[in-house]
Amino acid sequence: MRSWLAALVVMGLAPAPVVPPVPPPQVVFVCAHGAAKSLIAAAYFNKLAAERGLAARATFRGLEPSDALSARAVAGLQADGVPLPDSKPTALAGTDLAAATHVFTIGCALPGAVQGSAKAASWDDVPDDKGYEAMRDAIVRHVRTLVDSLGPSAGAQPPPANPRQPPGATIAMYAPDQHDLYDGHYVLSANRIQMVGTLNDPVGWDHMDNDAKTVKPVAGTAEIDVDDLANTGTFEARLKIPEGDLVVAIDRFHEFSPCQNGGIVGFLHEHGTDSGCGDANWPKTFVYLAGWGYGHATLNGKPLYADYEMHFMVTQGIRDRKTLRVNYPMAGKKGPAGEVNPAMQQLDFYIRSPQQNPKNKPNREVFLHFFGMEVTWK
Repeated sequence: MRSWLAALVVMGLAPAPVVPPVPPPQVVFVCAHGAAKSLIAAAYFNKLAAERGLAARATFRGLEPSDALSARAVAGLQADGVPLPDSKPTALAGTDLAAATHVFTIGCALPGAVQGSAKAASWDDVPDDKGYEAMRDAIVRHVRTLVDSLGPSAGAQPPPANPRQPPGATIAMYAPDQHDLYDGHYVLSANRIQMVGTLNDPVGWDHMDNDAKTVKPVAGTAEIDVDDLANTGTFEARLKIPEGDLVVAIDRFHEFSPCQNGGIVGFLHEHGTDSGCGDANWPKTFVYLAGWGYGHATLNGKPLYADYEMHFMVTQGIRDRKTLRVNYPMAGKKGPAGEVNPAMQQLDFYIRSPQQNPKNKPNREVFLHFFGMEVTWK
């Protein structure tokens, strides 16, 4: 009987035996208070796993949980554009350990119930006293290795949007580094600069201003000369604003999120709700070149801001060429692409404070925002 059934299966005349699906990995990150390190690990793991098309997901727990999430970790993840897990510090329970396929402790002792278990491991090289960035960088290195080890076979699902392979796209492009002649050297200039709001707007300002109500032209240019391969170069805007001569420049490039590829990257999708890179303040757009890092600003030759976060991106047309408005989110949107005009190109850049203020949009104490409607490649 078994041999006949097997033959029928081979010939397609009988149904193949149903193989139950392998449940996806369940990862638990544990730190002392369940408020910072394990939160960062879970947030980055879930983001990277989703970008990879893995069904695996992570939760975060604490041995002695705090009352609330770490404000520094939350601010850092928000600045990185990494979605926050919808949870609060929670005590590690026996049910967590029983359901987990992987348990990682970060800076604390493994629970006795899983000590010596093959599913448990410890990350002891994550610093406590060097700030969010050092903590995040150490954690993300481990998380990337973990996601790589799970691979596409570990509960894989159809891949969601990611910065270079958006679903629904009808054309494909080679990545820059697939070209033998790619040298990574970009030299651009932007003109017809517009400033969103002013330097001294009262609290409650909207410096995204999609309706272009506070957008005003300013004289000057933005100059870009960067090396994507080495993550080095310069970005500097010299502008004449009502208060005088403003200079905004990036001092060092820095990767705040894995999609930023060391701080300078070309040819990817960013922003929107499903690009796999960046926050949702802008619509999803193809980015020809982008840079992230820390910079400074001077006004009339005197220091204005120092060591503030900066970002520039050369994008498809986010702003309407006549009204300068942003049609985002777009009512009745039908296609999978972002609310942009690919027949245009613009430069968008900002400098923002690390300090936050929920009364402003975006939620920063300082967010100087500019865009240039004319971009020249050199």
